[in-house]
Amino acid sequence: MKNFLFIYPTLLTEAPMTTGLLSAIVKQEGWNTHSIINTFRKPLTIEDFVNKAKEVKADIVGITMMTFEVLFVYKLIRALKDNGFFVIVGGSHPTDLPEEVVNAGADIVVRNEGEETIKEILRGKKLSEVLGVAFKDKDKIIITPPRPRLEIKDLPPADLEVFDKDAFRDEEGFIKGFHRIYTSRGCPGTCTFCDWQMFKQVFKTYSVEKIIDDIKLRKEKYGITSFSIADDCFTVVPENVYKFCELIKPLKVEWRANSRANLVTLDMLKTMKDAGCHSVAFGLESGAPETLLKIGKRVALEQNIRAPKLAHEAGLEVYGCLMTGFPWETPKHIENQIKFVHELWDAVSFIV
Repeated sequence: MKNFLFIYPTLLTEAPMTTGLLSAIVKQEGWNTHSIINTFRKPLTIEDFVNKAKEVKADIVGITMMTFEVLFVYKLIRALKDNGFFVIVGGSHPTDLPEEVVNAGADIVVRNEGEETIKEILRGKKLSEVLGVAFKDKDKIIITPPRPRLEIKDLPPADLEVFDKDAFRDEEGFIKGFHRIYTSRGCPGTCTFCDWQMFKQVFKTYSVEKIIDDIKLRKEKYGITSFSIADDCFTVVPENVYKFCELIKPLKVEWRANSRANLVTLDMLKTMKDAGCHSVAFGLESGAPETLLKIGKRVALEQNIRAPKLAHEAGLEVYGCLMTGFPWETPKHIENQIKFVHELWDAVSFIV
């Protein structure tokens, strides 16, 4: 069996589920998978990453990359290539600037979602026929057309065995990150500060039954009884919300979720509370109507006020995320933001 090493060079406090999702796909293709994750508990050097690749005899090294760490990652790519490793790089920065990453030494850049792309690469499909990649052919960089958003219902659950659990275990034995669950990808919003244009509002959901099976496994195997639903917006499809609540209630676990203010009702929020949900967070952003309009929030100020109050009425802890300081904002906008906070002061804890 061949060996695939996942490298996550960003300093983290918890196991990244994106790595677990990709590892599940690679294992399905018959490969052994390994990972080395940079953590605040033990920051790693380029030498540490290269030594891990040597230790596991990696046939492919996959790196997840973000923009703020480009200089470090480019040094890492060069070090891996100097030691004879085949390097695939994915993440937000390679998606936006694939040519730059190929020129930095990556053998293949994977753009956007990687599950189907990695599968085709491992099966030896001709690279020019694989959607969503960039690579160098002689002296020319080839960028294939983007891959449409995946139909994710049949994807396997995240592979948790790929992680060094001790790297994320706290004093009480809790493995940080294993509480994080995804039920969907995407968001119906068009906020200007978000990356929704990547997939043009294409929203996909996982199988609710498979999500519940994954939660049940994590509870039984790792003792997790409190989960975070990490979706951008959990409440997009009401029938899925109600089905999720029906199936998770017997498990007697706690959970939290995120929503847009225009996608909840009192009945839905009460049902979530009854099924073990203890808190909900809303991306409220602003109490200034002009700002809501200019950032493309497509939520009225009245909805931003009503939804947190409904959640509070349902017995949930309520968090509101705020943004301020946009280029067009004046002291008047800030006054409106303060009035907005005062309006919801008894119902919401704010995150700015």
